[in-house]
Amino acid sequence: SMVNEFRAGVVILVSASSADFNGQNALSQIGINGLPNRGPINSLPIFSISGYSSDNINLLSPVNDGHAQLADNFSWVRGRHTMKFGVEEISWFVNRYMPNNSGTPIFGSYSFTGKFTGNAYADFLLGLPATVTREEPYATQYNRSRDWAGYAQDDFKLTAKLTLMYGLRYEYNGPAYARDGNMYSFDLKTGKIVVPGPQSVKYFSSLFPSSIPYEYASAEGLGQSLRNADWNNFAPRFGFSYQLDKDARTVLRGGWGVYYNHYSENVTGDLAAGPYSATTVSTNSITGNNPLFTLANPFATPGAPGTLALKAVSPDLKNAWVQQYSLSLERELTRDIGLRVSYIGSKGTQLAYRRDVNQPLAGTQPFSNSLRPYPLFNTINYADSGANSLYSALQTQVQKRFTHGLLFSSTWTWAKDISDADENDDFELGTTIEDTYNRRRDRGNVYSVPRHMWQNQALYDLPFGRGRLLGGWQLNVLGDLSTGNWFTPLISGPDPTNTNQTTLRPNVIGPIATPHTLTEWFDPTAFGTPANGQWGNAGRGIIEGPGYILFNAGLQKTVRLERYGSLQVVMSFQNVMNHPNFGEPTAGGSPLPGQTVVNNANGGKITATAIFPPAGSPRTGQVGVRWNF
Repeated sequence: SMVNEFRAGVVILVSASSADFNGQNALSQIGINGLPNRGPINSLPIFSISGYSSDNINLLSPVNDGHAQLADNFSWVRGRHTMKFGVEEISWFVNRYMPNNSGTPIFGSYSFTGKFTGNAYADFLLGLPATVTREEPYATQYNRSRDWAGYAQDDFKLTAKLTLMYGLRYEYNGPAYARDGNMYSFDLKTGKIVVPGPQSVKYFSSLFPSSIPYEYASAEGLGQSLRNADWNNFAPRFGFSYQLDKDARTVLRGGWGVYYNHYSENVTGDLAAGPYSATTVSTNSITGNNPLFTLANPFATPGAPGTLALKAVSPDLKNAWVQQYSLSLERELTRDIGLRVSYIGSKGTQLAYRRDVNQPLAGTQPFSNSLRPYPLFNTINYADSGANSLYSALQTQVQKRFTHGLLFSSTWTWAKDISDADENDDFELGTTIEDTYNRRRDRGNVYSVPRHMWQNQALYDLPFGRGRLLGGWQLNVLGDLSTGNWFTPLISGPDPTNTNQTTLRPNVIGPIATPHTLTEWFDPTAFGTPANGQWGNAGRGIIEGPGYILFNAGLQKTVRLERYGSLQVVMSFQNVMNHPNFGEPTAGGSPLPGQTVVNNANGGKITATAIFPPAGSPRTGQVGVRWNF
């Protein structure tokens, strides 16, 4: 038999949010000078004080996105073969407006790390920020891209006991480009900003100085996306299923496949500022008891040497690919209950990561912008391919089908995931490694993968109660237990590497005691400042945070009303046991999830509940009635 399916569709998403923030008034009331009047932009100045929570803004930026999709799938069953073939084309449009969040410091971002007094809050009271970032408003990006894919696969029942599955998929993920050319990157060879072409220059900020060199993409043999396309994304797959016994109660299954990560228009969105916004970072210092600047007037002139901060993407950024493989043994214990034991693994290759390509080498000479590889610029956050990951897990599951009024499933997973790039920052381009010249130092436990997890769920038709109101209730329960995520110790204030990094990993100077109390989850005195000119020896993801225990339950019942439809009554309760699940010892103001500053008063302390909302919330319940007619 043959079946062909053709699909076509268009999706458009339009949304936005706003708030009554007046950053211009805030600057005036605080007494910060030096910025031109921003007008009615609803945002705030952002203060980051190490050891304290910052004032974050997370409004939904205006969204006007969508895509058009064409797909055709053909299925053909012939003899012992079940074959499928398909093609797909997606055209994307993503309009990137200037974000209204803490990552866009239109009214300035002010970082206090304890650089001058040894105490971040004391620096704040004295008005001595370590760094100050300003960004000018910039134009909307109208980003476009196109993806293609095709596949062929076959399920071949070789014998009554053995079935083979194999196939090949090809994917092309077209690099996104800005319709109006208002995007940029950076050329490591020439030390110049790269823009698509002459049309880009008219979008440059009026504050962007003519002394900063730039070139057109054609000089590097690039197109308007500033990236070379990755054309060799072939993804083979293979699997099998083998019946081990005559009564068909034991089955061995396995599989291996290659899968590619696609880059979206978010990558292009990261390249919307640069010369179009003249983002500047001012680094403070004290000479002869006189600070270079104070909070009253902290802004450097845009484009001054060593102040312009950039982001960039390698022109040869490859699509990361992951090999996934598994082997499972399944056994039917009874007619309704089955057991599965599985090994599940994956290996990520060419994963995206970021590094500051303008970071000077660590050394004993005090930091100076002249030591940077490109002294005209400040930080240059550069995305590239090359990181790796390795995931291994053992999983056991007992499952009962819904019979005799009962269904349940219980799954335990042991897992270990190590990588030299994580996803707790940019979900597509990864984290920024600490030492630009040694990515291997960042290889460690992935933040969000706990070592153990036990997940349970059940549905049960209660056998008691009669009549329309008291009978026919169904109980549902969920019980999850998990060990904690992995986090990384940091120190804030000193710059032992003399690379202008004042928040970095420390040295481990003794055994890391873990009392696991709220006031001391771990011993922060086990860490110290690295020697002058050296990076710390503390690894990434070396401390396990608190786990959680979560038990939810609910009752539901449907009452038939004959000609008037039905009533559905639902009662649900979250965290029924009201068990406190504590958060990580983040010490407030930490740069990213999974990082904790250890050299302040809150170092090693837990001050909040779990970041996972269902686990971090107290017991709650709700009752609902729905009339269907």
